[in-house]
Amino acid sequence: MIQNVQATQQRKNIIRIGTSTINPATELNWLWNKLLADLPDYQIIFVPLETYDLLYPNFYDYLGEDIDLVFNPSGFSTTSQKATFIKLREEQFEIALRVNDPLAQKDKLHLTDLANHQLLTPQQGLSETVDQVTAEIKQRQPDIKLVDTDIHYSIATFNNFIENGQYLLTLPCWDNILPGITNRPIDLQTTIDYGIMASKQPNRPVKLFIDHLKSIIS
Repeated sequence: MIQNVQATQQRKNIIRIGTSTINPATELNWLWNKLLADLPDYQIIFVPLETYDLLYPNFYDYLGEDIDLVFNPSGFSTTSQKATFIKLREEQFEIALRVNDPLAQKDKLHLTDLANHQLLTPQQGLSETVDQVTAEIKQRQPDIKLVDTDIHYSIATFNNFIENGQYLLTLPCWDNILPGITNRPIDLQTTIDYGIMASKQPNRPVKLFIDHLKSIIS
């Protein structure tokens, strides 16, 4: 009986989903359950990403090697060249601030609230979306002091913000990421695509899994 179970497990196609505080995967448990119900010969395992160097541009090197799928905003200009991206939604930019900041009392912020304050943003020049949103900020509220931070956010980005920054451009996927920080919507028109990334050339089992995933979310 044990041998039969082991043989069944060995025949399953394994899909490795990278997950971390920055790249959460559990919010879509309904999707994974649906996929596993539809594809009984597949098995999903979740790979902790904390031990990987996922900073740009090394981010793409692990796709198809150690990780099959990972959640991330599609912000880099090179994403379409180096990865398959499955869009799940568009996310509005938000502002991260300390919970004891006076602006935390507001439900929504306006760019005028940040005039003459420092705003940490992803490093410019590597993402068309980031360049677009920073251009919008400069045009509408030039008194905001924009300061480059990491192009690929990590927990270190948020720790650095807590220690040294005033405000941080962020996304709803990172709401309440650390104690002492809260997010507020802001009146920016620019949005960013958020979804699942995979290797540009996935193997056949992963490609079939991705094709079925696309059919569910389309």
